[in-house]
Amino acid sequence: MDNSSPLWSNRPMKERFRIYGGLFVSFLKISSLTLGGGAVMLPLMEEEFVRRRKWIGEEDMLDVYTLCNTLPGVIALNSSLMIGRLKAGFWGALFSVAGVLIPSVVIITALASAVQLLMGYPLVSRAFLGVRAGVTALLLFVIINLSKKGIRGGRELLIALFAFIALEVFQVNAVLVVLLCALLGGILFSRKKRDRP
Repeated sequence: MDNSSPLWSNRPMKERFRIYGGLFVSFLKISSLTLGGGAVMLPLMEEEFVRRRKWIGEEDMLDVYTLCNTLPGVIALNSSLMIGRLKAGFWGALFSVAGVLIPSVVIITALASAVQLLMGYPLVSRAFLGVRAGVTALLLFVIINLSKKGIRGGRELLIALFAFIALEVFQVNAVLVVLLCALLGGILFSRKKRDRP
């Protein structure tokens, strides 16, 4: 809910700050405990904000997935900004972004030089191989979950296959593929509406 709406402005200040604090702490927790970047955070965000807190709907989360993977920038930052904005407007976005950024800045600053030293130890190198395998599984989970929600019929499947072939076989630039998919979607789905009696 946008904080510019009358419903938001009528909420008591205490409730608003409870929501801001909830956004901040949730994103702080997700960002602190996630290895592998923003794409790995997305299923955790869905669990936290759609299923557990019920602050946004599944369709909103699908829009967040879509926009985060389309827009330039860091997925974690973009998604926190959009979820915070959806729930609590400008201040919700600000608290959400702060929650995502603080752990990353602290951890990267503290571990930047230590990682190079630690990678020389075989046990640490093997542990990172395990982390990579786990991150790959989380990304696969995101892909399967998005496929179930985003591909609802033959036309969506056609667009998805077009995008996959363009990216994998013909090595077309991802931004161009997204734009072509938008154009294709506009054509296919406007035709679908006209076909209805």
